[in-house]
Amino acid sequence: MNAFVQGPVRVVVQIVAEEYGVKVHDILSDRRERPVCEARHIAMHVAKTTTLRSYPAIAKAIGLRNHSTVMYADRKVRARRVSDAEMDARITAIEAAVRKRFGGAEENLRISLIPRSSLKPGIGKALTAACDEFVDRLETLAMLNPDGCLRFVAQMNEQLRQEVEK
Repeated sequence: MNAFVQGPVRVVVQIVAEEYGVKVHDILSDRRERPVCEARHIAMHVAKTTTLRSYPAIAKAIGLRNHSTVMYADRKVRARRVSDAEMDARITAIEAAVRKRFGGAEENLRISLIPRSSLKPGIGKALTAACDEFVDRLETLAMLNPDGCLRFVAQMNEQLRQEVEK
């Protein structure tokens, strides 16, 4: 699977599929067998923890109609990680594999970006869609040139801070 064509969420799905011994196609389908559902939930959780994607963007990449499914899966897996040390260790290894595939660029960007909560309320769906498109391009740049991307993000952060302070 090509990371630049399919996007970072699909890369996460591929890594989870390999770890759980299921097919990528099954994770992206509506199959409800326990191993497939578990892998799908973990893929959604790992996509949220290791990429810059929003819940709606993860849902769209996986082929879901509603982002609430991704939110449910994320909450469910977080709770299981607390109570199941073996599962937590397995997911931690998957997250490490994802970060290795991205060369650490995703985590660096996650730390660098200003949280959306600091933006003014009521930004609307159009701005959210524009932000998601921007993040898609930024993720691709991060995979191709992490250092150049971080410089770009630092410049954008400064501009955003100035706008937020106005």
